[in-house]
Amino acid sequence: MRLISYAQLCDRSSHSTLDITRLVFEANYTLYLIAIAMDLSRDYFVMRSH
Repeated sequence: MRLISYAQLCDRSSHSTLDITRLVFEANYTLYLIAIAMDLSRDYFVMRSH
Protein backbone atom coordinates (compact mmCIF):
# COMPACT_ATOMS: atom_id res chain seq x y z
CA MET A 1 0.00 0.00 0.00
CA ARG A 2 2.89 2.36 0.75
CA LEU A 3 4.23 1.88 -2.76
CA ILE A 4 0.88 2.88 -4.25
CA SER A 5 0.59 6.00 -2.07
CA TYR A 6 4.18 6.97 -2.92
CA ALA A 7 3.45 6.56 -6.63
CA GLN A 8 0.32 8.70 -6.28
CA LEU A 9 2.33 11.34 -4.40
CA CYS A 10 4.94 11.47 -7.18
CA ASP A 11 2.18 11.48 -9.77
CA ARG A 12 0.57 14.50 -8.13
CA SER A 13 3.76 16.48 -7.54
CA SER A 14 5.76 15.92 -10.73
CA HIS A 15 4.03 13.83 -13.35
CA SER A 16 6.37 14.59 -16.24
CA THR A 17 9.53 13.85 -14.24
CA LEU A 18 8.13 10.48 -13.20
CA ASP A 19 7.27 9.64 -16.81
CA ILE A 20 10.76 10.56 -18.02
CA THR A 21 12.36 8.51 -15.23
CA ARG A 22 10.19 5.51 -16.08
CA LEU A 23 10.97 5.82 -19.79
CA VAL A 24 14.72 6.01 -19.10
CA PHE A 25 14.51 3.04 -16.72
CA GLU A 26 12.59 0.93 -19.23
CA ALA A 27 14.99 1.86 -22.04
CA ASN A 28 18.02 0.98 -19.90
CA TYR A 29 16.38 -2.30 -18.86
CA THR A 30 15.67 -3.19 -22.50
CA LEU A 31 19.23 -2.38 -23.57
CA TYR A 32 20.52 -4.45 -20.65
CA LEU A 33 18.45 -7.46 -21.73
CA ILE A 34 19.58 -7.06 -25.34
CA ALA A 35 23.22 -6.89 -24.24
CA ILE A 36 22.82 -10.08 -22.18
CA ALA A 37 21.10 -11.86 -25.08
CA MET A 38 23.86 -10.82 -27.51
CA ASP A 39 26.52 -11.91 -25.06
CA LEU A 40 24.89 -15.30 -24.53
CA SER A 41 24.34 -15.90 -28.25
CA ARG A 42 27.95 -14.94 -29.00
CA ASP A 43 29.21 -17.43 -26.42
CA TYR A 44 26.84 -20.02 -27.86
CA PHE A 45 28.12 -19.55 -31.43
CA VAL A 46 31.74 -19.57 -30.27
CA MET A 47 31.12 -22.87 -28.46
CA ARG A 48 29.42 -24.36 -31.55
CA SER A 49 32.15 -23.29 -33.96
CA HIS A 50 34.87 -24.96 -31.89
